[in-house]
Amino acid sequence: MAGAEGELSRTAQIYGYFRALAKATPRVRVEVVGKSEEGREILLVAIADEEGIRNLDRLKAALEAGNE
Repeated sequence: MAGAEGELSRTAQIYGYFRALAKATPRVRVEVVGKSEEGREILLVAIADEEGIRNLDRLKAALEAGNE
């Protein structure tokens, strides 16, 4: 299991864990934001209350607008 004491977790285990969380609760959102040089997915994992997840796109847009 990802995160188990004394165990080194592999990327596939960690990504699987985050995807299982996203299926189990509306408080987690997983997005693929790119690929590594080796062709592996790079994930963005957002964990928040349900309102925060609902407003995530708006919050990301506001953050991007503030960085311009």
